[in-house]
Amino acid sequence: MKPSISGDFPVETSPPTRFSESTLLSAMEGAGKKLEDEEMRAAMSDRGLGTPATRAAIIEGLLRQKYINRDGRELNVTGKGLRLIELCDEMHLDALTSPSMTGDWEAKLNRIEKGAYNREAFMREIVDFTEDVVSKAKAHLDTMMNMVFPDLEVNCPNCSVSRLKQTDKTYECREIECDFAISKYVAGRPLIESEAIQLISEKSLPEMDGFVSRFNKPFSAGLKLVQKESKTKKLKWKTEFVFDEDLDSEAELDLDKKVCDLDFLNGERYAIYETEKSFVVPDFKIDASQGGFKLGKLILQAHVTREIMEALLSTGKSPLMEGFISKRTKRPFKAHLTFDVTTGKIGFEFPPNPKRKSVPKKS
Repeated sequence: MKPSISGDFPVETSPPTRFSESTLLSAMEGAGKKLEDEEMRAAMSDRGLGTPATRAAIIEGLLRQKYINRDGRELNVTGKGLRLIELCDEMHLDALTSPSMTGDWEAKLNRIEKGAYNREAFMREIVDFTEDVVSKAKAHLDTMMNMVFPDLEVNCPNCSVSRLKQTDKTYECREIECDFAISKYVAGRPLIESEAIQLISEKSLPEMDGFVSRFNKPFSAGLKLVQKESKTKKLKWKTEFVFDEDLDSEAELDLDKKVCDLDFLNGERYAIYETEKSFVVPDFKIDASQGGFKLGKLILQAHVTREIMEALLSTGKSPLMEGFISKRTKRPFKAHLTFDVTTGKIGFEFPPNPKRKSVPKKS
């Protein structure tokens, strides 16, 4: 008698492995294997999606148009790529997101080769399908452009006019002379009306889920609305992320957390505080919109100790550090951290490559 198990147990699943360029090429080559229609499956068995000469170019085109991006060896769909798939679904153009259309065309081409299907009829189908796609795309664009959205019941932070205008993409001021506008989508997450009202009126939102990075990885963050100087020296409103290490309030920076006073290269002396995740300099501000300067204790997986922090902020350069891990290649590297006191930005300075010993030529 076989033992039985009953009761409620949590089901643990893991996401599918990300495609690399080589595995995606293999998937394109065997794209027809999962088609239910036997004729379509047979037609694509020797072809797949694209040809050996065009598949790599198709992937490069997707990268160039930013529908996908590289993360080391992995390929990830971007927010733009996901939105394109959603648009095809909204316009009822499922054929564009399925290999079944290619399978149908390949099957009919096989039948044309055997004299079992009319070439002119096939070309007419291609023309009709293309016209249908263009027609639905234009109709969808017209619908979105002519859609009337309700006003946002909040004053413009730029000119104080009551009620903001809402479009399919932005919350913006209705005054022609005012250029205030923020996007309705932040890192792939829609900003609903109540959230937009709170962000604009209070200049911040608490931590929220649902954001997706450019590497298609979900993350949580708060939001803040700040004024930044543009390239034309004009102040413009921008939405910025607030992460855990940014949420340390100045009220929490009591004397117990003060670690030292440091002379910066701008000639000023600042108090340095330490929290769980960062070193904080509340009085060092590049512009009035900033809440002070923060230096994370972990940068690309390398630990920033108190000694490293003191050297970096007082001299503008840290000792040579090991343990950094590249986001792009996933490989470890050594570097100095640099601190630009005029901009408040942290950078890297790499040590010179050791000179290779020249091999004497054989006579």
